[in-house]
Formats: sequence, structure tokens, C-alpha cells
Amino acid sequence: MVAAMASGEPVRVSEEVRRTRTAACHACEHYRADGRCRLCGCCAGTGGRVFDKVKYATERCPATPGKW
Repeated sequence: MVAAMASGEPVRVSEEVRRTRTAACHACEHYRADGRCRLCGCCAGTGGRVFDKVKYATERCPATPGKW
């Protein structure tokens, strides 16, 4: 993320992309009832205080194959 910031690349995705990613997380078999991903532990679009990967352009889904 720091490298993206330094090079001027976008760090955050659009609201539309965030919503699409969040929907993919919520439909995924690795999504837990408490709103966290079993694979990476992010809060999967819940907006919680734990790292929310869906809103960052530099992040990827850890599933194989990735969901987003």
C-alpha cells in the first residue's frame, strides 16, 4: 500500500467496486458469521475496526482462485 501511495497509484477502490467485493465475501464459503474471513482474518467489508481489505486497491482475495 505504501508503494502505491508513493507512486501515485490509487489506494482506495470506488464505492461500486467495494460493494461488489463485499458481496463476493459475504457469499464465500470462507466468510464467518462474525463477519471475518477464515483465510486472512479481514473484516470482509463490515466496516469494522479490523483491516477491511475490500476497500484497498492494493489488496487481493486470498482464496484460490480469488473471489475478487
